[in-house]
Amino acid sequence: MIVSKIVGNIKNFPCANRRVERLYLSWDELGKRIIRKTTDTGTDIALVLSETGSLHEGDIIYVDEEKLILVELRPLDAIVVRPKDLFEMGRLCYVLGNRHLPIFIEGEDVITPYDSATWDFLCRNGFDIERCERGISHACRLSGHHH
Repeated sequence: MIVSKIVGNIKNFPCANRRVERLYLSWDELGKRIIRKTTDTGTDIALVLSETGSLHEGDIIYVDEEKLILVELRPLDAIVVRPKDLFEMGRLCYVLGNRHLPIFIEGEDVITPYDSATWDFLCRNGFDIERCERGISHACRLSGHHH
């Protein structure tokens, strides 16, 4: 199935008695314009959007009388840091930014995707860190990039 537009969002869409299929995406896939994936019930989806980064969790990409297909965000395997003060926050964001890592800010927490090199570096440099699976709000994402 080729999908080229977002129909609406589950927060304000009447689902009625429709069956819900889920298209699970990772946080970085939300920023893509072209995606080829399969829903949780096996429907093959070719997503071709006009704008990069226009997908959000809860977006409905297909609807008919019987079913709707919903975008769901997979939890992120994350390193979570809760800086003690503003100085540590600045130091942390400098270090992560210097490595071009994406960060997410949620309340007091600074979150970045887990990788062993970053984990080891943060441990060696005295940051109080924890590893866990976290749901990430796309709206809070701050951009990283790759060379």
